[in-house]
Amino acid sequence: MVSNYLLTMAREKTVTDEAVLKAAREVFLTDGIAASTTEIAQRAGVSEALLFKRFHTKEELFARAMGLSEVPRWVEQIDSLVGQGEPKAGLIALGLMILESLRRTLPRTMMMWSSRVKPPSRREQQQSPRVRDVRALGHYMEQEMRLGRIRKGNPEVFARALLGPLLNYAFSETVGAHVGKRIDPEHYVHTLIDLLWSGMGPGKLGNASKASKVKKTVRK
Repeated sequence: MVSNYLLTMAREKTVTDEAVLKAAREVFLTDGIAASTTEIAQRAGVSEALLFKRFHTKEELFARAMGLSEVPRWVEQIDSLVGQGEPKAGLIALGLMILESLRRTLPRTMMMWSSRVKPPSRREQQQSPRVRDVRALGHYMEQEMRLGRIRKGNPEVFARALLGPLLNYAFSETVGAHVGKRIDPEHYVHTLIDLLWSGMGPGKLGNASKASKVKKTVRK
């Protein structure tokens, strides 16, 4: 009895986290986040106790298996893009990278959101992918402002102005809620940046200041 237990323990130790995550991903893709952790453990060849020893919650297991906890490629590369090339073209390239990432991860994220019993804690909210994305893009905007490549303003507002429409596109695609004919993602990003650039481009601050003065004069 003890011998069998020791053999089982030894065999479980040889099962890598990658093998467990592969088994979990296969089950989650079939059954969603409601998938049985017992089935995942059996497919991976480990006990359910060991499963939760390595991955403390089902949500953590899901996030790791579906790649939701991975840092997107654009976040890893964004600092190296500061000051490179023509600024508007850089925003287009960055927008395409962000949209590609959102289109891949949002369906999986929504699957997890739809099954959560309790709302995320304040700590989880502060570490969420959306907060990470705003911070990363906001830092990029701030650096570009310092270089005079985009006009000065609130970098977080600029970041949200870009991320919001990209997230909306990915969400609409996920739930099949595109209005009218589906817009090609590359055309969508180019048009979006064209629209935003009218207010973000260098040299636009003077016009914005004049408009503000006109409004104040009208109020008086």
